[in-house]
Amino acid sequence: MNGASAFVPPGFSQELAAFLTALHQEVAQALRHFAADPNRTSGQNAKGDVQRAFDLEIDRLVRRRLKEYFDSGILTTEEGDDERFGQPPPQVRLVVDPVDGSDNWRLGLAYSSLCISAFPPEGPLELARQMWAFIGDISRWGPQGSAGGVWEPLLFAARGCGAWRRDKRLATSGQRKLAEAAVSVQLSHSPKQPQLLELFAATKTIRSYGSSSHDIGLVATGQLDAHVDVRGRLTPESFLAACLAIEEAGGCIVGPDGERLPPYERLTDRASLIVAATAELAAEIVAVLAQSCD
Repeated sequence: MNGASAFVPPGFSQELAAFLTALHQEVAQALRHFAADPNRTSGQNAKGDVQRAFDLEIDRLVRRRLKEYFDSGILTTEEGDDERFGQPPPQVRLVVDPVDGSDNWRLGLAYSSLCISAFPPEGPLELARQMWAFIGDISRWGPQGSAGGVWEPLLFAARGCGAWRRDKRLATSGQRKLAEAAVSVQLSHSPKQPQLLELFAATKTIRSYGSSSHDIGLVATGQLDAHVDVRGRLTPESFLAACLAIEEAGGCIVGPDGERLPPYERLTDRASLIVAATAELAAEIVAVLAQSCD
């Protein structure tokens, strides 16, 4: 592993942590080849969204490396149906978002991330069944754009073992009051969200970064107090990894109705969510959104 990630997070073997760190660096370096023409398209993905050439190439790279490292498993990516590899029975199901925040990367903006999360091989994509997760920042504006290194941080989370950035165990801010909270809101591709007006008025600070894994990760680190996405278009690969970090950091994840998120069968399933530092803050956000819809 490189110097910035020499610490091995609990719940990860040294070999797995080193592999994920090396993959992160390889992805960041591979993306550099697309910086001169980031808008080149390659049709549509399984969700019907425009797919950029860099998205497709990084998806193929990550698939190849994961199949080289794991003996057998199931790969679930935004490219389409599950891909089984190795000798059956599968050992793990890997859910991958090769470039979360791809519009940010295309525009040369912060932030974008490589997201990988692991589940048991069979069954739905349910937060409670997630075993471990990894998020690596691959923003084009970071040090990977020059000689040496890639952008930090690397975020690791393992069920029952905490969420970690380098050697620091993460914890949410503990904020309970919306009037004192810093909240990120996802606005991309859905600017007309009248239910957010009351939330904007009730919140101390509003931000929008355009990358679900990044925004949710900031709640896990305590830098933000909550993240809200009520567009009804979010797909699981964009938030599963970061949500494990939230759970391990002591935070709360619910839907707009205040209930736990449902299991997901495929990455074309759509979702809305509220992520907060505490259950009390999540409940207040749910109440404010409900009030604005009355």
